[in-house]
Amino acid sequence: MKLRYYPDTDTLFIEMRDEPSTRTDEVSADVTLDYNEGNQIVGLTVEHASAAIDLSTVEVSEFRDVRVVGAREVEPTPEPVGA
Repeated sequence: MKLRYYPDTDTLFIEMRDEPSTRTDEVSADVTLDYNEGNQIVGLTVEHASAAIDLSTVEVSEFRDVRVVGAREVEPTPEPVGA
C-alpha cells in the first residue's frame, strides 16, 4: 500500500494494489474508489484533502515493514503530560 499526497492539487491518493484500474466510482463529494477487473479496490482518491483530513501527521502501527520516501524532517510534537 502506498500513500501519496500531491500538495500542488491538494490530492491524497492511497494505492492499495499495484494493479491497473478498470473502473472508478465517486462515492461522495471529492472521494473516488478505483477497482480492478476483479472488482477489488485498488485505489482511493481524496480531492481537496487538507479540508477533509488532518494531513499534519501520519501514524503507522502494526505493519511489518514501513518505508518513508520524501519525508521532511520535522521536530517531534511533545507528548502531553500524563499521556
